Amino acid sequence: MTCKSRAAVTACLACVAAIVLPIAGCGGSKRSSPDGSPIPEFANASPGEAAAPVHLAETDWAGWRGLDRQGAVDSPGSDEWSPAKTASWRVAVAGRGHASPCVVGDRVFLATADEHSQVQSVVCYSAKTGERQWSRDVHRGGFPNASQMHERNTHASCTVASDGHSVFCAFLNKSGIYVSAMDLDGKPLWQKEAGPFAPFYGYANSPAIDGGFVYVLADSGKGGFQAAVDRGRGTMAWSTPRAAGTSYSSPIVAEVAGRRQVIAAGCDTVISYDAATGKEIWRCEGPSDTVSSTPIVSGDLVLVSGGYPQTNVMCISATGTGDVTSSHVKWKHNVKVYVPSMIATGGHLYAVTDQGIGYCWSIDSGKQAWKSRLQGNFSASLIRIGGKLLACNEEGWLFVLAADAGRLKVESKEQIADEIFATPAISGNHLFVRVARRENGARREELCCFPLAAASDRDSAASGE
Repeated sequence: MTCKSRAAVTACLACVAAIVLPIAGCGGSKRSSPDGSPIPEFANASPGEAAAPVHLAETDWAGWRGLDRQGAVDSPGSDEWSPAKTASWRVAVAGRGHASPCVVGDRVFLATADEHSQVQSVVCYSAKTGERQWSRDVHRGGFPNASQMHERNTHASCTVASDGHSVFCAFLNKSGIYVSAMDLDGKPLWQKEAGPFAPFYGYANSPAIDGGFVYVLADSGKGGFQAAVDRGRGTMAWSTPRAAGTSYSSPIVAEVAGRRQVIAAGCDTVISYDAATGKEIWRCEGPSDTVSSTPIVSGDLVLVSGGYPQTNVMCISATGTGDVTSSHVKWKHNVKVYVPSMIATGGHLYAVTDQGIGYCWSIDSGKQAWKSRLQGNFSASLIRIGGKLLACNEEGWLFVLAADAGRLKVESKEQIADEIFATPAISGNHLFVRVARRENGARREELCCFPLAAASDRDSAASGE
């Protein structure tokens, strides 16, 4: 099976299976600088030891769509929270990227890229003040040529991930997908080429952390892979080939139906892999040849959407084995939810399409509860704070919506920038958003922090009570 996408993919805006290839060796990149030699700091890093247990707080947003990649936060009082109209701080971000913020403790990590000098890097900011703490170059040179990148993609579209000890990033560089690790102070630990990659519109699949592994998904026109890299040593634990095809979805790792599963969508197939071994558990056809959104789970169900050329939202029971296409698809709708990932809460599935149409379905039956238009176009994914949904459109508007199965209810909206493509992050009672502004024809990026509080609390603070 091949997956042939010819449309303009806006994926970054956030199959062959059952063959498992154990690979030995330590991390070491040979393709990082303009002349093809590795960046010395990573080339000279010593191989690490066994990975320490993940050490994260419940308030950390330690990667793409948060701790469990479901895009949701449930904290005491969060049902009443909404963002303040004014940011507590804004700081300029050098370069360009659609990677979302990763927040661990009092630090915010962000991937970015300077297209002119061909440098891909990770930058750390203070979560309290926005002050830049450090910047670490990961690759110098090695960018794909312009014909291999979509104009709306960037060379830093993958959100970094953290286990509380280290930061992990994935970049497309020199026709390969490289995973690199550094400690929380930016010291290089290891770098590993996870596999080759033939770019069509670039790369946008964010790595996932679970147990002792960093999970990396890559789907390209000459074949892809789902891989697990030892996060302590930087060695390859397993790599399972995938069919040739172009997709941009990030994998999730979840305990579903009593099994630890890596669930990856792309190339008109959703596949579940055993998280420890990479062996295929089940597969299901759909939702489309090209998938950009990230799957989510609700109980034993997997919810996934795709946008080209097929346009489907579907619900799959993750309890089966083998090909479950004819046996475990609970429902499917011909709706195009292409780039933004969805939210499951309260027995309902919420989505916003790239063209700004909001949907709500019953997860159990698939029955549509409502359909209603929002303002503008969307690339950022929905996130949830308690009973509220946050949605950012490409024109820089931040919407606060009620997670209401009865109707679309817009509680507030505020234009906070000229552009938003990256999905926001929530840590504690703060919202972190990567935005862009245009001044005198020039585009510049910023990282912003907005306090989250109940309206009554903000009113009391403003009045001095």
